[in-house]
Amino acid sequence: MSEIKRGQTISFRIPSDTPDHIIKHLQTLKQHERRNFSSKIAEFVTQGVEQSYQRERESVTVPLPTSLTRHSAIG
Repeated sequence: MSEIKRGQTISFRIPSDTPDHIIKHLQTLKQHERRNFSSKIAEFVTQGVEQSYQRERESVTVPLPTSLTRHSAIG
């Protein structure tokens, strides 16, 4: 797999289960942005990836002992 670099062109497919209102919004955005459409989509993608990354970093997993029972957790 090759490395993704800044300025590189990437492509993706709109999932077939994408709701109609999202498709309509994308179409409106494409008409409005024209030549800047791909830049706007890239902005959305990077924002989404950043938000996902932030959620992962904010998550904390605390393993519980297997011997822990409901009564010892409440008590």
